[in-house]
Amino acid sequence: MNTTNTDPQNVSDGVQIFVWSVVAIGIVSCGFISCKVLLDPNRIRWSCFFLAFLTLGMAVANGLEAAGTFTGLLYCELTIITALLFNNFITVITLDLGGKFYGPEERVNGLYWVSLVANILINMVFIASLIMHNIPSVFIASITVDHIARMCVPVVIFISFVYAFYPLIVIGTDVDHRPVLVIAVGVW
Repeated sequence: MNTTNTDPQNVSDGVQIFVWSVVAIGIVSCGFISCKVLLDPNRIRWSCFFLAFLTLGMAVANGLEAAGTFTGLLYCELTIITALLFNNFITVITLDLGGKFYGPEERVNGLYWVSLVANILINMVFIASLIMHNIPSVFIASITVDHIARMCVPVVIFISFVYAFYPLIVIGTDVDHRPVLVIAVGVW
């Protein structure tokens, strides 16, 4: 006799409350960010709004999954696509912001290329996982590949943050001389 609970509707009330409170917080956050975007738009605020909206969409999907309405392969694929989009977008935002701290001749450097190559490699792992999810014989292996990709996302984001804020770190340690504009933006 199989005693495993396969009923997705059997999620505790505490979990339901927690998951839907995350959605409520996401809605409030999107509201605040959208007000700021409408009042004083710029690229960083628009990017933050897009990321908040993407995160809100995933929170809603988690809520629907906890309620048992949104399960299975579709949910797995949505989480992979969301993680892929989030990783790519945060990397692009960070590289764009970091480019402002460098002079024109220094913008594309070793850290920039390492960040870009790491992002491309993690995209390939995510896409491989997405393809493997649709092959029943390797579905379990695809979950492992997906988990590996998710564990690598913070590393890729960290590399792009190092690129973006390296000029500020250099200024703080007084290793190199940088223009006053970098100092002003860093203080801001």
